[in-house]
Amino acid sequence: MAFENSTHISLLERIRTTSDDDAWHDFFHRYIDLIRAVARRQGMQPVDADDVAQEVLVAVHEAIKEGRYSPGKGRFRGYLKTITLRTIWRHKRRNGGIESDPDVEERAHDPEIEELWEAQWHQYHLRLAMNAVRAEFQSTEVEVFQMLTVQGRPNADVSKETGLPLQRIYHIKSRILTRLKELIRRQVAEEG
Repeated sequence: MAFENSTHISLLERIRTTSDDDAWHDFFHRYIDLIRAVARRQGMQPVDADDVAQEVLVAVHEAIKEGRYSPGKGRFRGYLKTITLRTIWRHKRRNGGIESDPDVEERAHDPEIEELWEAQWHQYHLRLAMNAVRAEFQSTEVEVFQMLTVQGRPNADVSKETGLPLQRIYHIKSRILTRLKELIRRQVAEEG
């Protein structure tokens, strides 16, 4: 996908200054899973979480296009979080889930909400980095890495199952971990 190669800052600039459909597509695919996950963690059903994600992305896209979001006003992740929370609470209120909007600014700094957002933000960066890793490494290497890290399988078991020498298993895990850290560090730096 093209969005894996475009930087966050250049993507926002493309959205702001052009009618580039690819930019909208990249933007949508960058953030849809993050917003959906936060909405789901706030107790929303999948269909409602999808509605919220679409509302958020359209609102943020329009704000960028119209100049209502500016990096000088604060970090994008904070802006996205506030818009996401407002949209979730507005959606819940419309559907009878809450009686009135809580104070968004105050609630956004609630430790529980902050922890939820941070966990989902980290997962977002990990997903984005893993997409790049899948494109850069052989499928066998990615499979070995997932056996070790996601499934938590012992190195010796993975070596036996795949027929790869134990040293090669260690090497694969080390290379992919190093690359993931590098990709995530770059992604966070590009956020501004």
